[in-house]
Amino acid sequence: MSDIIDVIDPRGKKIVCTKQCWYGHVLIRHPFLRTSVKAIKKTVEKPDFINQDTLSQKKEIYYRKSGNSYFRVVVEFRSNNGEFRTVYKSDSVKNGEVQLWP
Repeated sequence: MSDIIDVIDPRGKKIVCTKQCWYGHVLIRHPFLRTSVKAIKKTVEKPDFINQDTLSQKKEIYYRKSGNSYFRVVVEFRSNNGEFRTVYKSDSVKNGEVQLWP
C-alpha cells in the first residue's frame, strides 16, 4: 500500500501518512484538510518546532504556523521511522509539551 505522505523531517527521520490514516481518520474527523496535503507535508519537512507529546514518549508533535493557527501533526515513532497518528489545526500549543527541536 502506498502512502499519502512520505517525507524526511529536519532531523533526517522518515515519516509517512498511510492511506488508512488519511482516509480512515484524518479526513473523517477533519474533512477541510483534504486540500492541505502540501501544507501538511511542509509542516513535517520544515516545522517551526517539534514538541514531545505529553502522554506518550513515542509521539512527537510537529507545528507550523498557518495564518492565526498551527498545523499540528502527531507522529508516533518506532525506532527512527514515524507514522502519522493525526493532523489538525490548533489555535495554540498544548500546555506541558517540551520542545525537542530546534
